[in-house]
Amino acid sequence: MANAPFTYRPRSGPAAAVGAWVIAGLAAASLVTDQSAQSLRWAPALAWFALSAWAVFWAPSVAVGEAGLNVRNVAASHYVPWAAISRIDTKWALTLHTGQGKVTAFAAPAPSSLQPLRRAGARDIGHLPESTFDAGGSVRPGDLPGTASGDLAWVVRERWQEVRDAGPTGPASGQRPTRRWHIRLLAAWALLGCLTALALAVG
Repeated sequence: MANAPFTYRPRSGPAAAVGAWVIAGLAAASLVTDQSAQSLRWAPALAWFALSAWAVFWAPSVAVGEAGLNVRNVAASHYVPWAAISRIDTKWALTLHTGQGKVTAFAAPAPSSLQPLRRAGARDIGHLPESTFDAGGSVRPGDLPGTASGDLAWVVRERWQEVRDAGPTGPASGQRPTRRWHIRLLAAWALLGCLTALALAVG
Protein backbone atom coordinates (compact mmCIF):
# COMPACT_ATOMS: atom_id res chain seq x y z
CA MET A 1 0.00 0.00 0.00
CA ALA A 2 1.05 3.61 -0.37
CA ASN A 3 2.33 5.05 2.90
CA ALA A 4 2.04 8.68 1.85
CA PRO A 5 0.51 10.79 4.67
CA PHE A 6 -3.04 12.02 4.10
CA THR A 7 -5.91 13.52 6.07
CA TYR A 8 -9.38 12.00 6.04
CA ARG A 9 -12.58 14.00 6.58
CA PRO A 10 -16.16 12.74 6.21
CA ARG A 11 -17.68 13.51 2.82
CA SER A 12 -20.77 15.17 4.27
CA GLY A 13 -18.99 17.22 6.96
CA PRO A 14 -17.91 20.29 4.97
CA ALA A 15 -21.27 20.45 3.18
CA ALA A 16 -23.15 20.36 6.48
CA ALA A 17 -20.88 23.05 7.94
CA VAL A 18 -21.34 25.35 4.94
CA GLY A 19 -25.10 24.82 5.09
CA ALA A 20 -25.13 25.79 8.76
CA TRP A 21 -23.00 28.87 8.06
CA VAL A 22 -25.34 29.99 5.30
CA ILE A 23 -28.28 29.72 7.69
CA ALA A 24 -26.36 31.64 10.37
CA GLY A 25 -25.30 34.28 7.85
CA LEU A 26 -28.85 34.86 6.63
CA ALA A 27 -30.08 35.10 10.20
CA ALA A 28 -27.29 37.56 11.06
CA ALA A 29 -28.16 39.70 8.05
CA SER A 30 -31.76 39.78 9.23
CA LEU A 31 -30.64 40.92 12.68
CA VAL A 32 -28.51 43.71 11.21
CA THR A 33 -31.40 44.85 9.02
CA ASP A 34 -33.84 44.84 11.94
CA GLN A 35 -31.41 46.54 14.38
CA SER A 36 -33.80 46.19 17.28
CA ALA A 37 -32.55 45.28 20.76
CA GLN A 38 -34.86 42.25 20.81
CA SER A 39 -33.34 40.94 17.59
CA LEU A 40 -29.70 41.66 18.43
CA ARG A 41 -29.90 39.57 21.59
CA TRP A 42 -29.79 36.53 19.29
CA ALA A 43 -26.30 37.46 18.02
CA PRO A 44 -24.38 35.35 20.59
CA ALA A 45 -26.61 32.37 19.80
CA LEU A 46 -25.80 32.65 16.08
CA ALA A 47 -22.09 32.89 16.83
CA TRP A 48 -22.35 29.79 19.06
CA PHE A 49 -24.24 27.97 16.30
CA ALA A 50 -21.61 28.86 13.67
CA LEU A 51 -18.74 27.80 15.95
CA SER A 52 -20.53 24.53 16.72
CA ALA A 53 -20.94 23.82 13.00
CA TRP A 54 -17.19 24.21 12.50
CA ALA A 55 -16.30 22.08 15.54
CA VAL A 56 -18.74 19.26 14.78
CA PHE A 57 -18.86 19.11 10.98
CA TRP A 58 -15.70 20.72 9.58
CA ALA A 59 -12.85 20.18 12.04
CA PRO A 60 -13.02 16.43 12.88
CA SER A 61 -10.48 14.44 10.89
CA VAL A 62 -8.00 11.58 10.96
CA ALA A 63 -4.48 12.39 9.76
CA VAL A 64 -2.66 9.20 8.74
CA GLY A 65 1.11 9.60 8.97
CA GLU A 66 4.20 7.45 8.78
CA ALA A 67 4.63 7.21 12.56
CA GLY A 68 1.00 7.23 13.68
CA LEU A 69 -2.43 8.79 13.45
CA ASN A 70 -3.71 12.13 14.67
CA VAL A 71 -7.40 11.78 15.48
CA ARG A 72 -9.10 15.16 15.83
CA ASN A 73 -12.45 14.97 17.58
CA VAL A 74 -14.69 17.77 18.78
CA ALA A 75 -13.18 18.43 22.21
CA ALA A 76 -9.70 16.94 21.88
CA SER A 77 -7.09 15.54 19.51
CA HIS A 78 -5.35 12.20 20.06
CA TYR A 79 -2.00 11.17 18.63
CA VAL A 80 -1.73 7.38 18.40
CA PRO A 81 1.57 5.77 17.31
CA TRP A 82 1.03 2.75 15.09
CA ALA A 83 2.77 0.43 17.55
CA ALA A 84 0.51 1.59 20.42
CA ILE A 85 -2.54 0.07 18.71
CA SER A 86 -3.49 -3.41 19.89
CA ARG A 87 -6.79 -3.76 17.99
CA ILE A 88 -8.95 -1.85 15.49
CA ASP A 89 -12.76 -1.94 15.67
CA THR A 90 -15.58 -0.36 13.65
CA LYS A 91 -18.69 -1.30 15.65
CA TRP A 92 -19.80 2.31 16.21
CA ALA A 93 -16.98 4.20 14.50
CA LEU A 94 -13.32 3.64 13.66
CA THR A 95 -11.91 2.83 17.10
CA LEU A 96 -8.26 2.29 18.00
CA HIS A 97 -7.72 0.13 21.08
CA THR A 98 -4.52 0.75 23.04
CA GLY A 99 -3.10 -0.28 26.38
CA GLN A 100 -4.27 3.07 27.80
CA GLY A 101 -7.83 2.88 26.50
CA LYS A 102 -9.58 3.42 23.19
CA VAL A 103 -9.61 6.33 20.78
CA THR A 104 -12.75 6.71 18.67
CA ALA A 105 -12.66 8.77 15.47
CA PHE A 106 -15.67 11.10 15.37
CA ALA A 107 -14.92 11.69 11.67
CA ALA A 108 -15.44 8.04 10.71
CA PRO A 109 -18.76 6.73 12.09
CA ALA A 110 -20.10 3.30 11.17
CA PRO A 111 -23.35 3.16 9.16
CA SER A 112 -26.45 3.55 11.31
CA SER A 113 -28.89 0.68 11.65
CA LEU A 114 -31.41 2.76 9.67
CA GLN A 115 -29.04 3.22 6.73
CA PRO A 116 -29.61 0.55 4.08
CA LEU A 117 -26.47 -1.41 3.23
CA ARG A 118 -25.98 -3.13 -0.07
CA ARG A 119 -25.24 -6.83 0.07
CA ALA A 120 -21.49 -7.33 0.20
CA GLY A 121 -20.09 -10.03 -2.00
CA ALA A 122 -16.73 -11.76 -2.20
CA ARG A 123 -15.42 -9.11 -4.61
CA ASP A 124 -16.23 -6.37 -2.09
CA ILE A 125 -14.42 -7.88 0.88
CA GLY A 126 -11.89 -10.28 -0.61
CA HIS A 127 -9.18 -7.61 -0.76
CA LEU A 128 -9.66 -6.31 2.80
CA PRO A 129 -6.82 -6.71 5.36
CA GLU A 130 -6.77 -9.91 7.42
CA SER A 131 -7.51 -8.07 10.67
CA THR A 132 -10.86 -6.95 9.23
CA PHE A 133 -12.39 -10.42 9.62
CA ASP A 134 -13.59 -11.93 12.90
CA ALA A 135 -13.13 -15.54 13.98
CA GLY A 136 -16.07 -16.63 11.82
CA GLY A 137 -14.74 -14.87 8.74
CA SER A 138 -17.44 -12.19 8.72
CA VAL A 139 -17.05 -8.42 8.41
CA ARG A 140 -18.82 -5.68 10.35
CA PRO A 141 -20.97 -3.22 8.36
CA GLY A 142 -18.58 -0.50 9.55
CA ASP A 143 -15.71 -2.23 7.70
CA LEU A 144 -17.42 -2.41 4.32
CA PRO A 145 -15.90 -0.35 1.48
CA GLY A 146 -17.99 2.70 0.69
CA THR A 147 -18.74 3.54 4.34
CA ALA A 148 -17.00 6.33 6.26
CA SER A 149 -15.45 3.97 8.78
CA GLY A 150 -14.78 1.20 6.26
CA ASP A 151 -12.83 3.25 3.72
CA LEU A 152 -10.55 4.64 6.41
CA ALA A 153 -10.28 1.35 8.33
CA TRP A 154 -9.05 -0.38 5.17
CA VAL A 155 -6.03 1.93 4.92
CA VAL A 156 -5.40 2.03 8.67
CA ARG A 157 -5.56 -1.75 9.07
CA GLU A 158 -3.10 -2.34 6.23
CA ARG A 159 -0.56 0.05 7.70
CA TRP A 160 -1.05 -1.26 11.25
CA GLN A 161 -0.62 -4.88 10.12
CA GLU A 162 2.77 -3.96 8.64
CA VAL A 163 3.83 -2.55 12.01
CA ARG A 164 2.32 -5.49 13.90
CA ASP A 165 4.18 -8.01 11.76
CA ALA A 166 7.46 -6.15 12.28
CA GLY A 167 7.40 -6.05 16.10
CA PRO A 168 5.31 -5.84 19.28
CA THR A 169 2.19 -3.67 19.39
CA GLY A 170 -0.13 -2.54 22.14
CA PRO A 171 1.21 -2.37 25.73
CA ALA A 172 4.21 -4.53 24.80
CA SER A 173 5.47 -1.86 22.41
CA GLY A 174 6.09 0.66 25.18
CA GLN A 175 4.42 3.41 23.13
CA ARG A 176 1.44 5.39 24.36
CA PRO A 177 -1.15 7.67 22.78
CA THR A 178 -1.31 11.32 23.82
CA ARG A 179 -4.28 13.66 24.14
CA ARG A 180 -4.49 17.43 23.63
CA TRP A 181 -7.63 19.27 24.68
CA HIS A 182 -8.89 22.06 22.42
CA ILE A 183 -8.76 24.65 25.19
CA ARG A 184 -9.43 27.73 23.05
CA LEU A 185 -12.39 26.10 21.30
CA LEU A 186 -13.91 24.90 24.58
CA ALA A 187 -13.39 28.31 26.17
CA ALA A 188 -15.01 30.11 23.22
CA TRP A 189 -17.86 27.63 23.24
CA ALA A 190 -18.47 28.15 26.96
CA LEU A 191 -18.21 31.95 26.67
CA LEU A 192 -20.67 32.14 23.78
CA GLY A 193 -23.00 29.76 25.57
CA CYS A 194 -22.98 31.97 28.68
CA LEU A 195 -23.52 35.12 26.59
CA THR A 196 -26.41 33.42 24.80
CA ALA A 197 -28.07 32.41 28.06
CA LEU A 198 -27.53 35.88 29.53
CA ALA A 199 -28.84 37.70 26.45
CA LEU A 200 -31.97 35.56 26.28
CA ALA A 201 -32.57 35.84 30.02
CA VAL A 202 -32.24 39.63 29.98
CA GLY A 203 -34.38 39.95 26.86
